[in-house]
Amino acid sequence: MQSIQQLRQRARFRGRGITSSSFLHQCGHAAGRTIEEKATKSGGSLDEQIRELTVSVIGSEPLQLPTNTLSPAPFNILEVTTINADITTLSYTETFIKINDDALRKELNELAGKIWHGEISFGLGPISAKRLYHFMARLIEHRKCEDGHSSVSCALQVLVYWATSFNSTIEAKVEEMQSTMAAEFEYLWALFEPGKIMVIENFRGMKGLTACVSLVGVEELTDDDTRKLRLTVQTIDTASGKYGYHKQIFTIRSFVGKEHVCDLGLYPLSYHKDSQELEKRLVSRGREFIQLTSGDCFHYQQYEGKVFLDGSDVTSDWEGKRIMVDCALNKIRSSSVVPKITRGRGNSWLDPDKLTDEELLICSGTVPAITMSGGTMGAAAIDCLRPVEWRDISVAKNVGLADDTKAKMEIVMQVAKAGFGHQQSTVILFHGDGNSGKKWTVEVIAEELRRPNFIVSLYVFTRDLN
Repeated sequence: MQSIQQLRQRARFRGRGITSSSFLHQCGHAAGRTIEEKATKSGGSLDEQIRELTVSVIGSEPLQLPTNTLSPAPFNILEVTTINADITTLSYTETFIKINDDALRKELNELAGKIWHGEISFGLGPISAKRLYHFMARLIEHRKCEDGHSSVSCALQVLVYWATSFNSTIEAKVEEMQSTMAAEFEYLWALFEPGKIMVIENFRGMKGLTACVSLVGVEELTDDDTRKLRLTVQTIDTASGKYGYHKQIFTIRSFVGKEHVCDLGLYPLSYHKDSQELEKRLVSRGREFIQLTSGDCFHYQQYEGKVFLDGSDVTSDWEGKRIMVDCALNKIRSSSVVPKITRGRGNSWLDPDKLTDEELLICSGTVPAITMSGGTMGAAAIDCLRPVEWRDISVAKNVGLADDTKAKMEIVMQVAKAGFGHQQSTVILFHGDGNSGKKWTVEVIAEELRRPNFIVSLYVFTRDLN
């Protein structure tokens, strides 16, 4: 997060200056409860109630917020600083909250662990109100059923009053975005609540591939006079038999005017035109992901679509190709394409057999795969996997073959059947002159036995041995 001093310098550079106001919220330990009840029962507006509870101090100079201070005065609860700045063509407002009361900071940190799934902590420095917006919404709900006469309770109530006032303006914008499906960048951050499920369409540039992710964090940045939202999201994935979270960064750059929410590339699941049907489909796909990746086994599939090739930023057409899905491929794939997995809560790996529907919803939509012809590796989309369509090219139906050739093929098939009866795969070495039908013979045997075949030329075999 940029410091207030950096924002002030940026705004002055733009020639617009900064307007700064500070509210020192005070609430007496003994009289706090009486003042609170008086303000609540006054019948005035929320702003008037807050004025009853606070003393406003408007500084003629921009407020300097030190990073290191001594313990604040016992009645100095919090400070609110508003900064108006401008970059390029966009003006914007930043609001910061600085909690001065030690007991309130401790209480807020404890509450954050109970009512909030995002990453947030209350220290001595100011915190962006945008970052606190969703937490404060939970705090407002939490305080509805809380009561108390302590100074901490009173201080919390002051913060709730301020949060209600701050949030009301934002919530009106969120409701407008929900009804019109059009978003302004200035309020776009309010759509992204940590812990919520988001939709990514055309995932990694593959048209038609939709995925759901869990939002971990939101940060607003300014880079080369361009504002952007940097969103940290996570999916559930596996790399070497262990299941955990794979984090990724998604960026939305600033725009002028309004954009359709679903054109942003990443947006809340609730905004999808058919969110319930999508959720049902992706939960089912999550179960398929677990079935394809758990256990020490491979899956022979036919592929209909594009794939993310290892070592390339582009997709390749694997239409109609037969592939092998196998997590063991991660052992020989480049480390740059294998997902980086982190542990879950309690520093433990996830149990694939105990995932909830919400966890299945955010399972990866791709699995490691290799083509049976050529040995090309990549990340295959689960949505493009199909059962293998076997061809009817049996030995008996190849009437053009000489009888002695058919007899030899039958012997080879018997050997292959015997081998398959005891193990998952059988290696058969065919040798002969060029264009003598070695590859075609293997294909006939594989189709009749309905077993996958992986052809390795002598060149590749000797190269790998060396």
